[in-house]
Amino acid sequence: MSHAAATQTDEQQGTAPSKGATSKLPLRSFLGYAAGDAGNNLAFNMVSTFLLLYYTDVAHIDAAAAGTIFLVVRIWDGLADLLAGRLVDRTNTRWGKFRPWLLFGSLPLLLLGAAGGMLLALSGQPAEPEPSAVDVGFAQDMSVHHEQAVTMATLARERADDVAVRQLAFDIETNQRDQIGRMQGWLALWGRPPQSSGMPMQWMHEGGHQHGAMPGGMPMQGSGPMPGSGLMPGSGLMPGMADAAELARLKSSHGPEFDAEFLRLMLRHHEGGAGMARYGAEHAELAPVRGLAGNMLRSQATESELMREMLAERGLRAAPEKEGQAHFYVSDVPDSFVQTADLFLGEYRGGPVDQIAIDKY
Repeated sequence: MSHAAATQTDEQQGTAPSKGATSKLPLRSFLGYAAGDAGNNLAFNMVSTFLLLYYTDVAHIDAAAAGTIFLVVRIWDGLADLLAGRLVDRTNTRWGKFRPWLLFGSLPLLLLGAAGGMLLALSGQPAEPEPSAVDVGFAQDMSVHHEQAVTMATLARERADDVAVRQLAFDIETNQRDQIGRMQGWLALWGRPPQSSGMPMQWMHEGGHQHGAMPGGMPMQGSGPMPGSGLMPGSGLMPGMADAAELARLKSSHGPEFDAEFLRLMLRHHEGGAGMARYGAEHAELAPVRGLAGNMLRSQATESELMREMLAERGLRAAPEKEGQAHFYVSDVPDSFVQTADLFLGEYRGGPVDQIAIDKY
């Protein structure tokens, strides 16, 4: 090897950068990449947070099938990232490596999406049915019913003595705030007011569904709202809702006394709203409304069972009694009798005994 060749080799191996060497990324580029990645992850995670809820509650996909979709997409995402990285690394243009894919790849995707949307619009898909009185009334009245639960749960999340009660209150507040948002969003899309201007729960008696009548078609007698409406006589409150005196007593309570009062009021609140949710699940015209009502029934049944256990641990079991509310306790009868009687009264409670609870001891 000649001296010139040796010198050239030394330069290549020494101070002169080799062909494949990489330079340090400038701070500006580093911050630009970091900001872009942060924005991408923020948008992706926000969509992913609500995607499972959309699959199960709106699209009514089975939870196991939705989980399988997530798994397959994650596997494909891992493989696609490797392929995308290889393509970007091999790209060398005057616009850089990754920028051309954003500049020239977005337009075909936009056109493809527009073409897909036009095909769906021209495919003659049947239009979604109009919301019925049940859909609108359920969204309006259940929003009001939920708002009181959120008020009590927010108070309990901040003041409850027991950690388990605070966690339960957080779950109730989170779930019911989300459900209020969905119902109010539907009302806005339907062009309907957020609250009803008429008698609450009147929609449960329209269209020939007289759930407040006694067997044989005889309406229940009593003063106050429409027979069978379930409203507290003279109060206008929907079933299970606390009146002003009860809310004031809850706010003035502290420590274990507050926990017990919250559990008793919230348990009654859940049980009182079950009839409205059940009616919505069975009679609403729109599938999303029926799905939300059914989800309320399932989730609140679980929470109600938990509150009964918490009350039992404290030696308590009944909600605070008030005017127009009665509790009957029976013993030495089969559980099936209690369940059948409770279902019967759930259909026909109204008038002066708008809430009747049968418990076995």
